[in-house]
Amino acid sequence: MELIATLPPVLGIEDLSKILRKKPSSITVDLCRAPYRLPPPCTPPGQREQIWLAEDVLDWLRAFRRPAASKPEPQVEKRRPGRPTKAEQIRRRREKERE
Repeated sequence: MELIATLPPVLGIEDLSKILRKKPSSITVDLCRAPYRLPPPCTPPGQREQIWLAEDVLDWLRAFRRPAASKPEPQVEKRRPGRPTKAEQIRRRREKERE
């Protein structure tokens, strides 16, 4: 949270690398090879270097948020294909005898 509070409104590759926890060289390579791995950059006219708006980067990251994990449902024992094992046969036979 501390890093987000001190973000400048415009980010360079170094700032973006701190937020995404990637090396600056990886970000440079991803710009050409895999741009879908990065938030959309801005390129002002007459400038070669890519920049990012902090607001756009945070919105891009929020799009990948996962919902909170819910309580797992109890597992129901599934029957395996094929013949039941001897132990299963005996257990079922004893259950039928009790009824």
